[in-house]
Amino acid sequence: MGTTSLVKITCCHHLLSSSTTMAMRSSFCPQIPIHFRARPITSSHTRLLLSLSFRAFASQASNAPAKDEFPARVGFLGLGIMGAPMAENLLKAGCDVTVWNRTKSKCDPLINLGAKYRSSPEEVAAFCSVTFAMLADPESAVEVACGKHGAVSGMGSGKGYVDVSTVDGPTSKLISEHFKATGASFLEAPVSGSKKPAEEGQLIFLTAGDKALYETVSPLLDIMGKSRFYLGDVGNGAAMKLVVNMIMGSMMASFSEGLVLGEKLGLDPSVLVEVVSQAAISAPMYKLKGPSMVQSLYPTSFPLKHQQKDLRLALGLAESVSQSTPIAAAANELYKVAKSHGLSDHDFSAVMEALKVKTLTALSAEDRADLVNALKNKLQSLAGQHSDILQTLSPTVRKRVEVLREIQSQYDLLEREFFEERATLEAKYQKLYEPLYSKRYEIVNGIVEVEGITNEAAVDQGGDTYTEEKGVPDFWLNAMKTNEILAEEIPERDEGALKFLKDIKWYRLEDPKGFKLEFYFNSNPYFKNSVLTKTYHVVDDDDDPILERAIGTQIEWYPGKSLTQKLLKKKPRKGAKNNTPITKTEKCESFFNFFNPPQLPEDDDDIDVDIVEELQDLMEQDYNIGTTIRDKIIPHAVSWFTGEAVQGDEYGGIDEEEEEEDEEEDDDDDDEEEEEEDDEEEEEEVVKGRRKPSAIPKRSGKTQARNPQQGENPPECKQQ
Repeated sequence: MGTTSLVKITCCHHLLSSSTTMAMRSSFCPQIPIHFRARPITSSHTRLLLSLSFRAFASQASNAPAKDEFPARVGFLGLGIMGAPMAENLLKAGCDVTVWNRTKSKCDPLINLGAKYRSSPEEVAAFCSVTFAMLADPESAVEVACGKHGAVSGMGSGKGYVDVSTVDGPTSKLISEHFKATGASFLEAPVSGSKKPAEEGQLIFLTAGDKALYETVSPLLDIMGKSRFYLGDVGNGAAMKLVVNMIMGSMMASFSEGLVLGEKLGLDPSVLVEVVSQAAISAPMYKLKGPSMVQSLYPTSFPLKHQQKDLRLALGLAESVSQSTPIAAAANELYKVAKSHGLSDHDFSAVMEALKVKTLTALSAEDRADLVNALKNKLQSLAGQHSDILQTLSPTVRKRVEVLREIQSQYDLLEREFFEERATLEAKYQKLYEPLYSKRYEIVNGIVEVEGITNEAAVDQGGDTYTEEKGVPDFWLNAMKTNEILAEEIPERDEGALKFLKDIKWYRLEDPKGFKLEFYFNSNPYFKNSVLTKTYHVVDDDDDPILERAIGTQIEWYPGKSLTQKLLKKKPRKGAKNNTPITKTEKCESFFNFFNPPQLPEDDDDIDVDIVEELQDLMEQDYNIGTTIRDKIIPHAVSWFTGEAVQGDEYGGIDEEEEEEDEEEDDDDDDEEEEEEDDEEEEEEVVKGRRKPSAIPKRSGKTQARNPQQGENPPECKQQ
């Protein structure tokens, strides 16, 4: 993997001395250069700001040069704890700044200082030469950049977009692709530092992407920060920021642990903070946060919810390169406990409060593994598999069996080597597949056009003209509907949302073993998430893995748009004092239930046998769906889309008699369902405020969904 050439900079006051390497795998993982050189920033009295119209001016003796020295327009999106002081520093330096924020009132202080205001990211980007964005999370970053009236709509050749948000590599690459498609330049520049460094212009910028844009905006970065690093390709800046914040989060968790332990031992916590601050392990963070922490005060500089988000993203990055991070994983669980106790918006140092909770509800990976083994042992005992057959054999036969067991052990050893070599081979070819997946993604989503096709109106055989659609519409929806297993999971009402699915990816996990699926969505009227994930952790990840745990994603549905629930309204009984209709929410059949998988119980001591069997069936079904997407849909999506992936041939054909038997069973099931419906008491069903017919028409996998609009409600759903 090649290194990135850096421009030599004179008067460099410091270097990042240690050589840093990170082996990244597949397109999910950004490439990290071997050497990094920091660019020191001079005092505010001698800073130079290059005009974004590529016109330079002489440095001023004053901190605030005359405004006519800044003809170019700078946009700033997102005015939270970090964004507001960063934009303010640009204003104070004399820049022509235009701002936007979801909450307009947050723009007012900057408008009073001379900033302009535009009502959408699109308008800001169209008005400005370069636009900065500081958003809270990957979903917000994608929405503001690529959503409706997003910045990308106002971009074009000659413009630049600098994302200073903390996001993961794939999200940053996704945003970059959208801007490059418009002819604009993109630079990721996440920052190291919190509220106070942002206010004082002491941030550290970790940049990657378009080198020319980096050179252009460097003077602006110098106004907002004390140093900057250029790290090469898009994704490297995001990776560096996540690693830095992973270290920071782990350090704070450990520091908190020490303070709580010291207090329990009767040590003066203030003295402990002073000792740590003067010792070899001293860090500015300890001296800054410690005095407040010992008083249980946590003024917010960096919200705890953002620290936990960064830990989560860093752990995902580690999984993608098969790197074990047990300390960060443990810290992440601690931050999750703190969030569950209402500390999300406190400073991340409030994680110390989680250590004061008597019972930590979060299960460790070891606890979960023990739970799986306990469940497995219980099932084995129920099946009577604990009998020791060797005790029933004669000495002669037993000796022969012992020799056979040695032979079996030799076979098992060879088989283990086979699995290891196979995993290495799969990893090798997974890298070779990635460029093909990327080309498929670009064509399907209309990012690139295939040779020989123009953007002009096409003419059909009858001579009529029509407008050519972008990319391949509904590609993933139709690919999944062609597969028997997935077609059963996709009711008609889900199709509107799945039309916005633009890519599915997967990668293998090593610690813990398993795999992760990622579903990428365009901005849509159903939910806010841009990426939905599903992770499977398994024990003995060979040909017969045991599912340990499945982890989904919390879908942020827009009001009234949930596809996984329906609202039932029932008339009160005659004579009841309260005439108010009784309402309740019930779960619907939906593909999106896939992201809320069945979970193992926390206590296996009192598990009922029937519940165990039901749980096993649900988990097996869920795992089957996941492996179908991983092994069939993702690698052969085009064949599923065209219908060329014939499942009958794949499984050796289906006997006609078996088909007839299946049809008869289906008919019997339909009759039973009709009888059950007749026996049900009559009730009014209201779905999202509309009256629902009493009978639900049977869906067909070939039925096309209507094109959803923002104002429409989801179609009625079938109850699970």
